[in-house]
Amino acid sequence: MKEVIIIETHNGKKIKEFLEKERENYQSYQETENEEEIYRRDMRLANKDKERQTEIKFWDKIQDQDNAKLKTSDDDEWDWN
Repeated sequence: MKEVIIIETHNGKKIKEFLEKERENYQSYQETENEEEIYRRDMRLANKDKERQTEIKFWDKIQDQDNAKLKTSDDDEWDWN
């Protein structure tokens, strides 16, 4: 029977040596991306999404309209930016 076991470790070499010593058939998967790389990749993918770009333009337009209304109001006491 085949089992999948996930082990998170900073010392994978020791575990691999043990498995090899015991002559166990195993596969090793290593996570190489850090959080910043994942964030940057996701941002690049999101920026390529046409639907997302359309939505951003829509909300930017709404925000510009709101800012224009705030600037023309008589209440100059509040600075919303």
